[in-house]
Amino acid sequence: MLSEHEGKEIRQLNGPCNSRWAFLSYGLLFCLGVVILATFLDYGLTFDEEFGKTYGEYVLRWYASFFKDQNALGYYNLHLYGGFFEAISQLTVRISKNLLPIGVYETRHFVNALFGFLGIFYAYKLGNHVWGPKAGFFSALFLAVMPGFYGQMFNDSKDIPFAALFSIALYNILRTYNQLPKVSYRLVAEVGVAIGLALGVRIGGIILLGYLLFFWATWLFIQWIKGLSSRQDLLVLSMKLTCTFMLTAIIAWT
Repeated sequence: MLSEHEGKEIRQLNGPCNSRWAFLSYGLLFCLGVVILATFLDYGLTFDEEFGKTYGEYVLRWYASFFKDQNALGYYNLHLYGGFFEAISQLTVRISKNLLPIGVYETRHFVNALFGFLGIFYAYKLGNHVWGPKAGFFSALFLAVMPGFYGQMFNDSKDIPFAALFSIALYNILRTYNQLPKVSYRLVAEVGVAIGLALGVRIGGIILLGYLLFFWATWLFIQWIKGLSSRQDLLVLSMKLTCTFMLTAIIAWT
């Protein structure tokens, strides 16, 4: 990792170029937002949207009844998926049905597209974080023009929300590096919530906790291999990071 002084010098040298790439990135995101607003009403139904809508209603009833309404727990195989996105979609439908002249599925398509937009935005942030604004721009561009992603952005209520939330969690995991070995409680909460929301769509989000553990373990290994910390210090650091990891996991699981 670069020192703060080295990083500042590089940013000063690349300042105008970075500004151009940042401008292009925000221009891309703006155009994408305009396209979403202009086209979300034009998408038809997929075969499983009715199931998703019904599952979302059941999840809302489960919470509203203080867990007495059990329909969400036995509706086809959807209890094997988290209900976060479906519940958010149906809650948006309930709120907007008397405010906007659009249908149930059009509202769901808009919410779905917002998650897709969020995924592309965090692809930009990930690229920017790892290798600067130029990498951020191309990360967002390549994801936005990928047919398998954009083509499903309005209808796929499993993969698109999961990809977006996974990207947010991964971005926050990478942010912890500069704070190691003492990660702020705020960032711990952000990582935990992001992982938890990904889990709320697919249980496969559990792998993010593995990424976090591996990432921090790699940092400790670097401290040891470069002789930056003594064995006793490494033991103390390992205990502190273990406690921080457990707190993150508890937030995510909750």
